Amino acid sequence: MTGYRPRTLALTAFVLYVGALASAPAESPWLERRLDAVFADAKLASASVGCLVVDLRTGETLYERDPDRALMPASNMKLVTSLAALRFLGPSFRYSTTLCAASPGEGSPVIDGDLYLRGSGDPTLRHEDLTRLAEEIAAQGVRTIRGDIVADSSCFPGPPLGLGWAWDDETYAYSAQVCGLGVDGNTVRAEIVGGERAGDPCRLDLTPPGDHLSVDPGCVTGAADAPRPVVFRRRAQNVVAATGPLPAGARASAVLSLEEPDLYAARLLHAALMARDIAVEGACRRGETPADASALVTHESASLRDLLAAMNVPSDNGIAEALLRTVPLAEGRPGTASEATGMIEQWLPDIDVPVHPLRLCDGSGLSRLNLLTPRAIVGLLTYAAGRADLCEPLLASLPVAGASGTLARRMRSTAAEGRVHAKTGSLWGVSALAGYVTAPDGCAVTFSILMNNYGCEGAEVRELQDRACVALTRFVDAQRP
Repeated sequence: MTGYRPRTLALTAFVLYVGALASAPAESPWLERRLDAVFADAKLASASVGCLVVDLRTGETLYERDPDRALMPASNMKLVTSLAALRFLGPSFRYSTTLCAASPGEGSPVIDGDLYLRGSGDPTLRHEDLTRLAEEIAAQGVRTIRGDIVADSSCFPGPPLGLGWAWDDETYAYSAQVCGLGVDGNTVRAEIVGGERAGDPCRLDLTPPGDHLSVDPGCVTGAADAPRPVVFRRRAQNVVAATGPLPAGARASAVLSLEEPDLYAARLLHAALMARDIAVEGACRRGETPADASALVTHESASLRDLLAAMNVPSDNGIAEALLRTVPLAEGRPGTASEATGMIEQWLPDIDVPVHPLRLCDGSGLSRLNLLTPRAIVGLLTYAAGRADLCEPLLASLPVAGASGTLARRMRSTAAEGRVHAKTGSLWGVSALAGYVTAPDGCAVTFSILMNNYGCEGAEVRELQDRACVALTRFVDAQRP
């Protein structure tokens, strides 16, 4: 009997454990039933849906639905960009924007030649930063620049728009051009102001002030009861127009992208220098900084850790595209999207993320040519969860359910509030959500939900995603010891 009793106790304990699982609300079949019900909703009848859920503590697949189906990810592409940037640049990476001169004339009030504004791709440079650079030059005693202000954006030599970006998005802020030297996200706030009487020309006010944009001569004042028009920029032109006459005394505004954003940055610097009594004898133009030029003053961006939060919380496309093109610069390669995606495709198999049938075209997810699978996304998130140097900055950058960013209004007053850290993604007919469900001891579950080609409103499929996340959170809570 003494040799039998421990075995009997162990068997009894096992049976009790299995019986507890059979009745527990977080049993895997329970989760499967809940998620199957979510994805069987009639709103998804015409949709292509992929989902994968993995328990990070055991490595077990908790749920899958077409996990290898290649679907458009929208802004879930930013998860790929985030982890590639952390891998190749490191969390402490910072961009530098520098004023250089070939003949600085140390201690002299005269720069006898051109002043170079050299960018490194910083997507967070603001016009206030250019003002500070001008102030620092003035503080060094410079009073005259006997040359041009040269905008050096050569670090990103590729096309300014992503592969597959829609032409009718080009003039709006979320689709701004990518440039090695830009300012204010390569956008400007434009406000058209109507005149006092019908037929009067409209006025254009810019923030910050400048002359890089002009108002279309066809923008005129209409009757006081005229419908308010939409403000837009004419394609491939720095000309602001409106869809119709502006009511008398009315204002209409929009944040618009810019053509030639590097020249815009140079003009803002030129204005800041002149405002500090520094005479600039030349014009603003593009060019490359000579190898023997000396750095006079430098502005540094926040660290990559902070840039990721600035990108992922509001889902900023411009930061994502700049980070993508910066990745190859870390290895001395050209700063182009194609170089970056090539490096990422070579890296993914090293961390057991299948490349086939993925297609990587940009860093933001704005392109409808991108293709990811739930398995690839979960593979990346699982890899990150196993490395503190990746997981901590990535997790800190993600929107939190009911609390921040693109998830601030979602899953409030549910079990998932404050527990789901995830990246959203939205295009017309595309909705995605991927990230982590946390427990008190860290990330417990990682998941990816990709939805394409649904025939309902985006808010309706987002509500289904939220229901799935609530089920995942309840599952995690029931599994905790």
